[in-house]
Amino acid sequence: MIEKRLDFVAVGSFKTGTTWIYNYLQFLPEVCVPSKVKETFFFDRKYYKGIEFYFSHFPDYKQGQLMGEVAPSYFHSEKAPFRIHQLNHQCKIIVTLREPTDRLVSYYLHMLQRGDISKTTSFREAIDKKNILFNSSRYYYHLSRWLNLFSKNNVIILFYETLKNNPKEFASELCFQLGIEFRGIPPILNQRVNEGKVPVNYTLAKSLYQGIRLLRSHELHSLVNFGKNLGLQKLLFRRKYPDDNIIKTEDLNYALALISDDIKMLEKSLGLDLSIWRDSWNRKGLTFL
Repeated sequence: MIEKRLDFVAVGSFKTGTTWIYNYLQFLPEVCVPSKVKETFFFDRKYYKGIEFYFSHFPDYKQGQLMGEVAPSYFHSEKAPFRIHQLNHQCKIIVTLREPTDRLVSYYLHMLQRGDISKTTSFREAIDKKNILFNSSRYYYHLSRWLNLFSKNNVIILFYETLKNNPKEFASELCFQLGIEFRGIPPILNQRVNEGKVPVNYTLAKSLYQGIRLLRSHELHSLVNFGKNLGLQKLLFRRKYPDDNIIKTEDLNYALALISDDIKMLEKSLGLDLSIWRDSWNRKGLTFL
């Protein structure tokens, strides 16, 4: 029997390029990721099913490959870091950070798309009411949990902005950190992935995603993938959001103020260079105190 070991987990957070990372990793012969589903939710929601259930998501694993998962829900989980550390204390944790206001807007629109919040809910109301929207933006708070368990050398921090501006550079760094050869990226991955779309009907969108969650909860991933291949999402969603400037500047400043202390700790305690974020705030006319 081939012995399996979890070598890495890309933990996000949400809306930081994890779908692109998953798609890229699928092209690498040195890597094995779950083939039927991007996220297993094992270490946060399905841990009770046992480790054999988890490893069953890697049926194509070959001896010598790196085994890993892309799972943004783990980033802010209180239990996932400890459970992963128990399984392999040398597991590499890949964290992708994105300029916080951009990520908040992207995640807010994503929640609208899925029907998780009403289309009448404003950005500010969503931040105040939906804990996950704000909580998953507390980068330093959650990073500390991982760093308290794993060695600093095994917690790899990458930036979404690098992926957006130079996918080749991002992929090269990812391969370097995983210890595998970089051979370029497939042309299809030079395009945007998981682009936000607006539902034609919000009620139908909510029902669709509730159905997807139900099927996923029963491990019926093949039915979900079949529906995707039929193009059901294309029928229900328009290509782009109608207005890129849907969020007011004062609301972005409000959000930035809420997480400013957390951002400062990223710079002070971890020594991260966040100048690219500061440049973005200046262009948007945002105030970071």
